Amino acid sequence: MNLLKHVLYTCLILTFVSCNKDELSPESSFLSIYDDNNYNAVYKPVGLGQSDSSIFILSERKLDVSNFSGINLLINDPDGDFSKEIILEDQYVAPTKSLTTIGKVHYFFCMDRNTLRPYLVRISPSGVPTYVSINLSSSYPLAANITNDNQLILLSYNQEYRQSVISLVTLNGDILLQAGYSIEAGNDVLQAIINHFTRENDQLPFFCGQAPNNSYCFNSFYNYTLSTIFSDFGQDPLGVMQGQGVDAALQYLLAVNGNKFAFITYQFEDHFMSADTEFSTTNISSSVNYFDRKVPEIAYNSFTNDY
Repeated sequence: MNLLKHVLYTCLILTFVSCNKDELSPESSFLSIYDDNNYNAVYKPVGLGQSDSSIFILSERKLDVSNFSGINLLINDPDGDFSKEIILEDQYVAPTKSLTTIGKVHYFFCMDRNTLRPYLVRISPSGVPTYVSINLSSSYPLAANITNDNQLILLSYNQEYRQSVISLVTLNGDILLQAGYSIEAGNDVLQAIINHFTRENDQLPFFCGQAPNNSYCFNSFYNYTLSTIFSDFGQDPLGVMQGQGVDAALQYLLAVNGNKFAFITYQFEDHFMSADTEFSTTNISSSVNYFDRKVPEIAYNSFTNDY
């Protein structure tokens, strides 16, 4: 594993520790570097979780048999010392960029590298993975999150109907609610999505979550452009914040209170940030309207994390 990947793993561990609500004494914090006897191995951490006895690091790995990323799970004890590594079968690729913890079980989505069918992967407290096929007509799991009542949100892409699809999924992999929103026939985004997964171009800021009014939101292609959609799983969106092709859009979004949000947006090489801005979740607007607090310290491609 090269030096860059050492640093990425270390940063994830430090971030995990710093996010703990309790103040940690110097004796209970740690810095760990993990090596690999295969010097050609390349890993990219994408998720972090914890049980009573272990710390889990979910990562992508390069595959010889596919342009999609394979999946590794690194398991450490509470002090950060290496316990074991689980290499998921090459059949399962492209993990969503998070490791959701509910109770003592960790969850993420991925897909079959041949059929592109989405799977829910459940990781037991001891690190044993269970694979659950999701009954969706869409493929390409783009992002995932958790609801206020501990259900899972999945953002995916339906190639046949050219739709961005938002789904509410139980912890057993059953579909509770689902809605698809059209990208329109004149705009071919499939290549952009494939490039996102295979890292042929810049990574796109796909995300999904729940808004303060209990509606749902996601960042994906809609009506020709990368946009933030607010939805109650109806036929039409509740509200839309339009981007500018793939050149301008929201990059991260965090509900603060009411209709106030913290977010990062980008336009070409520039990034903009707000910690407390109010905007409507039921109107059509544009992310360009919020490009008023430029952050020059954020470099171009800071969030792509290419191999």
